[in-house]
Amino acid sequence: EELKHEYEKTSEKHIQQMLLPDVINLTEKQMLIVEDNKEIFDKAGFMLEQFGQNTIKLTGVPSICINLDTEELFLRILEQINKVARTDKQAREQKFLITIASTIARNSILANTPEDVKQLMNELLRQPNTFTIGEEKQVAMRLTKTEIEKKFSRR
Repeated sequence: EELKHEYEKTSEKHIQQMLLPDVINLTEKQMLIVEDNKEIFDKAGFMLEQFGQNTIKLTGVPSICINLDTEELFLRILEQINKVARTDKQAREQKFLITIASTIARNSILANTPEDVKQLMNELLRQPNTFTIGEEKQVAMRLTKTEIEKKFSRR
């Protein structure tokens, strides 16, 4: 949700300039995907420069991504965007954000203590309808006591 909010805001983005830019060699197809989706990368806070025929230089990333392997993340994003129709901008943006969010989640340790878990659950419950990651994975389910009793055949 934080990533989505940062992506959608039009004011100043939280971008981290990279001390040593990633120089990423791409295939022709990957380069076309980058060119077709440059606006999405810019809006998210990725700072890209063309650095040769099929090479880009990644000089900045959204601050939330700074502790990740940015080259690997970038290539994973291209792979996921490629699975969506070129004409469906909304689906491409969604795949883009899901890829970043799932990579951050895999590489983060957000809850080391019971208090951390409780805080994360409270944040999740405050969000309306955020119990799925994209269209793919359900991460939580809200049930009333009556619904739980029905599931266990107690009513």
